[in-house]
Amino acid sequence: MRIVLCLLPLALLAAPAPAQDETQPPGDMRMRTAAFMQQERKAFANYNKQEWDAAVAAFERQIAIFGENPRPYYNIACCYGLQGDAERSATWLSLAVRMGWRDLNHVQSDSDFNKVRNSRGHQGCLEQLAQARRNDPEPLPRNLDPVGMPLASSAAALLGSFRKQEQALDEMSGLLSEGAMRRKLFALLDEKRARLTRYLMENGDARDADWAAYGRVEAAEQYLKRARSGNAADKRLLDAAAALVLQMSDEFELRWAGSHLLGVIRLTQANALRRSGKAAPEELQELYRTTARDFPDSSVGPRAMCELCAYEAEIGALSSLRRDYAELQRRWGRTPLFMGAGRRLMKARLLVEGLPDLPELDLDQNSIRDAGLQSRPLMLVVVATDSRVCEERLPALLKLARKHEPGGLDTVVACIDDIERVPVDATLRWMGVHARGVRQVPQAGALLTSLWIQRVPTVIVATASGRVLAVNPDDETLARSLQRIARVSEERPAEKDG
Repeated sequence: MRIVLCLLPLALLAAPAPAQDETQPPGDMRMRTAAFMQQERKAFANYNKQEWDAAVAAFERQIAIFGENPRPYYNIACCYGLQGDAERSATWLSLAVRMGWRDLNHVQSDSDFNKVRNSRGHQGCLEQLAQARRNDPEPLPRNLDPVGMPLASSAAALLGSFRKQEQALDEMSGLLSEGAMRRKLFALLDEKRARLTRYLMENGDARDADWAAYGRVEAAEQYLKRARSGNAADKRLLDAAAALVLQMSDEFELRWAGSHLLGVIRLTQANALRRSGKAAPEELQELYRTTARDFPDSSVGPRAMCELCAYEAEIGALSSLRRDYAELQRRWGRTPLFMGAGRRLMKARLLVEGLPDLPELDLDQNSIRDAGLQSRPLMLVVVATDSRVCEERLPALLKLARKHEPGGLDTVVACIDDIERVPVDATLRWMGVHARGVRQVPQAGALLTSLWIQRVPTVIVATASGRVLAVNPDDETLARSLQRIARVSEERPAEKDG
C-alpha cells in the first residue's frame, strides 16, 4: 500500500461515483479536501492497527466525499489483499483501474498483495491494468492550431483569464489523482499556448508582446514540472516538455532580447536543460554563472546562483561548490531570497558547512543512549517526509552498511511529518522495524529549522563529530563512506554513561 497521503479520489462499492461539480465555490472545495484528508488519516490509523473493517469503512467514506480518485479503491484492495481475500481484493483493484489507476510497477511490487498475487483475479487485474495503460497513455503537450483561436484585447487580459482557470483547477489538486490533474491541466495549457501564439501573430510588435511570449515559456515549463524524472513512464513527457521550453525560450531571445524578462527566460532555459540532461555539467554550470553575472541586480542573479549550488551538490562537484557557495553567501547571503532558498540549498549547505550539532537536531545524548546508538562511530541519519522513500531506500542502505560493518549499523531516523498530510504512526511503525533508533520531530520542529528541509527526503552519512561525508549517497558512495569511517573509528573516544 502507498502510505503517502497526496490526496486522491474514491467511489462507492461496485459502481463509479457520478462526476463531481468543478464549479463549486473554493471554500466548499477546501472543506471537501479537509474532510477527504481526515477520512484518509482515520483509514490509515486503522490500517496500521490491522483493523481491516474499520479501515475499509473509512476509505469508503472517502469515496463518498469524492469518488473520482482511484487511490481509495486501491487502498481497499490492499486491505483485502493483506487478509488473503483474493476475490474482494481483485474487485476493488479492478475498480481502481477503472477510476484511473495506472501505476503497474507499484502494483507488481506492493507486498500487500503477496497473499493473493498468484490468484486468477489478481492476474486478471494486472492484464486489465496493462491494457488500460496501452489504451489510455499519459497525456503529452499538443500543438493546437492557433489560427482558429479567438483574439484577445491584451496579453494581460489573456494571461489573467487563464490564471483564474488555473487557480480554480488548483483548488481541486488535493482531490484529483495525478493522472486526472494532468489531463485537465494539459488541456488548459495547450489552449493557453495556442491563444498566446495567435495574439503574437496579430500583435507581435505590441508593448506587452514580450509578456505574451513569456506566457508561452511559462506554460511549457508547467508541463516540465509535471514530469517525474525518476519515473520511466514520464521519459517522453520530460523530453517533450524540455524541448518545448527550449524552443520557446530561444524564440523569446531572438525577438525580445531587450525585454526585462530575459533573465527569467535564461534561468528557465537552464533549468530545462538540467532536468532533461541535454547539457554537459560544465556547460550548465557556466550558463548559471553567466545568468547570475548578467542579471546581478534583479532576483534572477541570486536565484541562478542558488540553482548552480544545488546542481553542483547534486553532481558532487565539491571544489566548485565551495567557491560558488562562498560567492552566493558574500553577495546575497543577507537577502530574503537566499534565506528562503533552504529547500534548494539544503544539500549544498550540508556538504559545505557540515552537520549541525546534535542538540539542534533534537537528538540529544540521552535519546541516543536510550536507543542504543552510542556504540560505534558511524551515524546514518535518515531524514524523510515521505514513507515511500524509507520503504524503497532504507532496507538497501542497512543491508549494504551491515556488509561493511558486520556488527550492525547505528541508525537515526528523523521523521519530519506534517500531521495534516502524513500518517505519522504509519511511518514510525514501519521504520521502527528496520532501524535501531527512531526519532520523530513533530511538524518539522527543530530539525526543519536547522537543516532548512521542506519535504526533501534525505540520507546523511556523518561521523560522530558531525562531519558530513555524503548526502543522498548512491550505494558506491555509501560503501566508500563506511570504509572511511572504519579507518578513523579508533580515533573516537569511548562514550561514558550518564
